[in-house]
Amino acid sequence: MMETYKLVTVKSKYCDYLRKYDYRVSFNAKEKELRPFVGVLFEIDNMKYFAPLSSPKEKHLKMKNTVDFYKIDGGKLGAINFNNMIPIPETEYEYIDTNVPCLTNTEKKYQEMLKDQLRWLNRDGKGLKIKAKTLYMKSMNNELPKKIIDRCCNFLMLERKCIEYNRVKAILPELKYIKDENDLFYIYDNLFKQEYFEAKVKKYDTPEKCETIQNLTIEEINKSYDRSIDIEIERLDNIEIDNDNIDI
Repeated sequence: MMETYKLVTVKSKYCDYLRKYDYRVSFNAKEKELRPFVGVLFEIDNMKYFAPLSSPKEKHLKMKNTVDFYKIDGGKLGAINFNNMIPIPETEYEYIDTNVPCLTNTEKKYQEMLKDQLRWLNRDGKGLKIKAKTLYMKSMNNELPKKIIDRCCNFLMLERKCIEYNRVKAILPELKYIKDENDLFYIYDNLFKQEYFEAKVKKYDTPEKCETIQNLTIEEINKSYDRSIDIEIERLDNIEIDNDNIDI
């Protein structure tokens, strides 16, 4: 069955967050441009990925398709930049309605281009998901040439950051005193055992402790204020040690 593609935009705040860890994450939009960060979605190993589309440029006509770059209609309608694809939570993208009324001729022209891109993707874009997965697997297995590695996002690291972003966003509404999500990112990034992130955060959700979170040292963050957490960590560590000693 042919895959049906839909165009989406990514929220700028999420792109800015990822770019702190990987400079190859594309900018959502330049201030002088009307165009949003537009692309298509794929699913790779149960993780949603967003691959950005480029508007048509003269150079696209002369460029060749590669493992990380694919021309739309031979470059006449732009290209898909697989090298810049990023993992994305469902909360951080929105579907594009290509039928909304346009206020200017520039907007109308751009909207027609998006429609042309979408028509081509759904008519001739068979196998694009396979191309995305191929690049992903070659990256995971260190099978890419250096020049392609250098221009590709670090997919594995960005997946970890995507998960972190989700967990921070999920717990923030539950907190009474911590209101700055940067405090939560600070805790998460400095925890040795990030599986205990939610439990640790709730220990700092007090009027006194929430004021000094970003002044804490790594040692202080990893010091438990709840003996039950220490006991659970020790239990899991002992299980890992016992498993290592089992003769197979």
